[in-house]
Amino acid sequence: MLTWLARHKGRKTGEVTMRAGAVEIVKRGVARWDFSDPYHFAIGLSWKEFALAFLAAELCINIVFALLYLASPGCIANERPGSFSDAFFFSIETLATVGYGNMAPATFYGHAVSTIEILCGLVFTAIMTGLLFVRFSRPRPKILFARQAVVTRRHGSPTLMVQIANGRTALLSNAVARLGVVLLEEDEEGQRRHLHDLTLSNPALSLFPLTWTVMHEINETSPLAGCEANILRSATPAFS
Repeated sequence: MLTWLARHKGRKTGEVTMRAGAVEIVKRGVARWDFSDPYHFAIGLSWKEFALAFLAAELCINIVFALLYLASPGCIANERPGSFSDAFFFSIETLATVGYGNMAPATFYGHAVSTIEILCGLVFTAIMTGLLFVRFSRPRPKILFARQAVVTRRHGSPTLMVQIANGRTALLSNAVARLGVVLLEEDEEGQRRHLHDLTLSNPALSLFPLTWTVMHEINETSPLAGCEANILRSATPAFS
């Protein structure tokens, strides 16, 4: 399984760097943050980024409505005149549809703004609940990889072996593995990196409780045939 680490290189250039092992790929004309698709933007955030985005959205919404309440003095009963904190906390209570009773809308303007805020709060709560459900419900296998891949002889033939392990306590069934390798090769356009799929001796496993050694026999049809040790060390494996 490849883990891609995307990093925004600059808003003006629109470059994103993706790294897979020792290979670094730079994509131009794309942006790390794509606000045109808010759903996938929210799903693609890390938990830390998602929590910060949630707090920022909550804070911004309540600040906006607090300023709207302050724009009309006296629209909130029992509010201290000109108190931003009273308007802010009243906005939080209204957005959450709680309402403790100490402060309440006192004018038509206050009722209108609080009604709009309640509707926004219902929509905001529904959206966040859906996003949290999607994020928690996504299954993520925990596959552990050996630090080094080895080449040794098996049945008289050199074989590339990579050991992986099931890091979960649950038993995985009908597991399927694919193994590729990125090699630096020279063609008519110069040296370029090419991705090759490797044929596996054991591409599937009916039960995957503990460990699994994925093996590729290096024969005359293998992309690794004739490769020296230094080339194999610089090669980048790709799992899925």
